[in-house]
Amino acid sequence: MKIITTPINPLSAAVFLALAVASCSRGVGGVAELGSGPESDGSSPGPTSATASKAMSIGPRSDSLLMSTVHIQRTGTQSGSVDIDPSCSSETCAGSNAGIEITNSVDATIETAFSGSANEDTVSTEQGITLVKRTWRAAGEEGQGLVAALGQSGFGVIVETRTQAETPVQMAALTDQEAQRVYAVAFGERSEKRPTAAGAWRGQMAGVTRESVEFLHGDATLTYSISSRGGSLSAEFSNITNLARNAAHSTPTVRFTNIGTDSSGSFSQGIQGNRIQGAFYGSSFEEIAGTFEQSGIIAAYGTLKARSSSQRSEPDVGSPGGGGSQPATPNPPSSSPAEDSPESSSAAHARAGSVEENSDSFLM
Repeated sequence: MKIITTPINPLSAAVFLALAVASCSRGVGGVAELGSGPESDGSSPGPTSATASKAMSIGPRSDSLLMSTVHIQRTGTQSGSVDIDPSCSSETCAGSNAGIEITNSVDATIETAFSGSANEDTVSTEQGITLVKRTWRAAGEEGQGLVAALGQSGFGVIVETRTQAETPVQMAALTDQEAQRVYAVAFGERSEKRPTAAGAWRGQMAGVTRESVEFLHGDATLTYSISSRGGSLSAEFSNITNLARNAAHSTPTVRFTNIGTDSSGSFSQGIQGNRIQGAFYGSSFEEIAGTFEQSGIIAAYGTLKARSSSQRSEPDVGSPGGGGSQPATPNPPSSSPAEDSPESSSAAHARAGSVEENSDSFLM
């Protein structure tokens, strides 16, 4: 993802240009050529890993990129946080706020978080989906992500941090720059239609706490139903576990109900901080993937159609949002705290034990 900050003085203008050029040449946080990727410390499986191979096979077929709110932490004289709500169209997303502009694409997403050289550890293999944690480094930047690639789509949550400046001049400018960015993505080859038969999709979610920046993992279940008004979804994300603390998250379950789907098989509802978006992927609606935000969580999810479900394509009729689907309504947060508390440490999710505790916390 490319980040551009509007300069505030002539000196800053030169520095920002240097930062932008350096970012693109490194392949971290920039829209660089697919496959150049970030640097690793030498112990990486590289782009031959199963996750990388799947993601790179999905990339050329992908016609959709979805992106959550981008939460940015800044340091120095402009310290504080900035939230950017990107607008996505087909394979690209873009947005701006407080003088910071972002752009992203499917190719940049795959290169940055899925296919570049990185240390890679398996977090969970459930519901036919393998979720991995990838860690990469490049000059002045460090990134981590919980990501997964299915057959028709990919999803993940990404944390990128600028760790140091490359020159003394950049060091002076960095006090006014964003230092860390957190966001979730989903991409793939959409079904371009919605199912006309009810069914269930099950898989996994990957998330991060918005403020403390700790990785989360949980189960994902989406249920599609048919009525005279069209099709609608309900989504439940359960057994949410804080991987850094090896404990149940303070909000263990997140739900959204009555999510209307449009005639292209896409859906989006809610407002920044409490919303869900996604789409059906594959010619036979094999997958549903997307992002959500609620209770201080920024997350992505991917699911596979349950074997007992059978869907068929509906005719190409109606306008986007057609079928008269009921307005989608996000459920209120399951509990009020946005972050974990020490009391949650006794409720560890069993699956978190398979991940080394010291490798899953990503704090400033």
